[in-house]
Amino acid sequence: MLTKEETHGILLDKLGKFNYVYLETYNGWNQLLIDALGKIINLLEKSSIPLNYFQIDQIKQKFGTLRFYWSWLDPENKIKPKNIINKIEQIINKTEQISASTCENCGLIGRRSAIKSWCFTLCQTCEQEIKQNSKESKINPSESEV
Repeated sequence: MLTKEETHGILLDKLGKFNYVYLETYNGWNQLLIDALGKIINLLEKSSIPLNYFQIDQIKQKFGTLRFYWSWLDPENKIKPKNIINKIEQIINKTEQISASTCENCGLIGRRSAIKSWCFTLCQTCEQEIKQNSKESKINPSESEV
């Protein structure tokens, strides 16, 4: 099993292929993102489509689930492969769905939780840690180390 640092490195490598390196998520979703990006890379390479046509605009957590915003950039407006775009959308939608039951902190099975009006998807252990940390401090849970 890979460490958090190893999965983070792999994820940054895959994101780098799309010139995107800023993540707004915790480590628990790294493997989900690695898998999704790997599928997208394979799909584009098998279709002989340049990777830079797929632009990642933002990857973040919102309301306790993963959000993946992207654009299709074809500088010469030559390639508009609907079937490829549909497959990319399916990969991303599936990944976002899986995130709703994956702890965003550790990657174990989780459930949606609200802590001080912030929404998370957390396993029981991580939820207890965040609740304890938020009780001990006056800061919002999103500002604390998860």
